[in-house]
Amino acid sequence: AEREINAIDSEFRLTQNSDGSRVEQLFASFAREGHPYRTFGWGNLKSLAEATKKAGVDLNDELRVFFDKHYRAPRIRLCVYGVEGLDGLEELVRTSFAGMPLAASDEPALGPQETALAAAGAPFEVEKLPKLLRVRPVKDTHKLTMSWQLPPTHHLYKSKPAHYLQHLIGHEGAGSLLSWLKTHGLATGLTAGVSEDSFESNSMSCIFSIDITLTAAGLEAWPDAAHAALLYLDMLRHAGPQDWVHEELVLVQNMGWRFLEE
Repeated sequence: AEREINAIDSEFRLTQNSDGSRVEQLFASFAREGHPYRTFGWGNLKSLAEATKKAGVDLNDELRVFFDKHYRAPRIRLCVYGVEGLDGLEELVRTSFAGMPLAASDEPALGPQETALAAAGAPFEVEKLPKLLRVRPVKDTHKLTMSWQLPPTHHLYKSKPAHYLQHLIGHEGAGSLLSWLKTHGLATGLTAGVSEDSFESNSMSCIFSIDITLTAAGLEAWPDAAHAALLYLDMLRHAGPQDWVHEELVLVQNMGWRFLEE
């Protein structure tokens, strides 16, 4: 465990000056009291070694208890990729994982952590939204981020509604939001969507964000950029889902998969 703690601490030190990581931790601090979201998302030497030792907790013993309690076949998802045939791959899997513990007949497939996370619900209280946060960045950059708390979307992997919005909002051609912002000298770049990491997309909620890289003039007139983004969203809302957009996305994704490089 000590070697892994040192590795985690090294990763923490590498990212502690990352503007993205700092903003994520700031977001977490505004979650509801007692919500799993409201935690220190990064481990380091202080939280994993010094704090546990001070509390009289043996981390190695706790890890072993956790492993023995939760390492069960029904709670594991396995993805196998290889040039062998299906029968050969199946034989490899059976040989490698035959000794994995099975769950008891009365034991749920989901562990208590997964069940608790799913039941926790959205992290932010709707009554206390919206919030305006001003963050002094480490890097010399000006960015406007607009975020929305949405229900979890993992189960919508076939239709990908967030990807549909991401495609339209992040479009850079004529008539796009970014095109308008550039024309008025407010922005140089724009991205939108839900990150694939567990912070923004999990069993509790998903966070959809629009990130606008502002010019110096845009920094002074950021409310205008925000207003333009909201107007664009309102236009999409009134137009409703467009079949041709979804079909275009399906075609592009299929082409990308067909010609995927190894």
